[in-house]
Amino acid sequence: MIRQAIKLFLLLNSETSAWQLALGASFGMILGFTPFLSLHNLVVVFLLLALRVNISFALLFWGICSGFAYLLDNQFHQLGWSILNAPALIDLFSAMYNHPLWRWTKFNNTVVIGSLLASLLLFFPLAAALKWAIVRYRLRWQARVEKLRVVQALKASRWFNSLNQLGE
Repeated sequence: MIRQAIKLFLLLNSETSAWQLALGASFGMILGFTPFLSLHNLVVVFLLLALRVNISFALLFWGICSGFAYLLDNQFHQLGWSILNAPALIDLFSAMYNHPLWRWTKFNNTVVIGSLLASLLLFFPLAAALKWAIVRYRLRWQARVEKLRVVQALKASRWFNSLNQLGE
């Protein structure tokens, strides 16, 4: 746990762009909120590898959002149920279900479609909020945090230096 906290600290203080960190976290949120064995998650993993986003932040937020997903499953189910039972969309979903490729997406599962819609709606607001928070941290708090005696003692240790070299 301490190792992950130190790696997070190193990422926040690194030269990595705030947008790279924020977008990595947003992609991790999609992976965490939605059931993993879905076709759209393959697309998300491909985008993680294709775009210049921070994969470490994606993995961190995948873990965090997976925990929250269990708490939010009932809300995801209700959202998915309302989408799948919308009178204007029933013919569309029936036609999609009759095509074998769309069945792989598991769109007919209320939790899958509800969590995917919720995570897509939260994608850019989360990215913008995290970008703002990271920039604000770097401008206002980074210098203060690095002056703390605990941080200086950690930075002087061999253990921290070995972790720092692993992150590079």
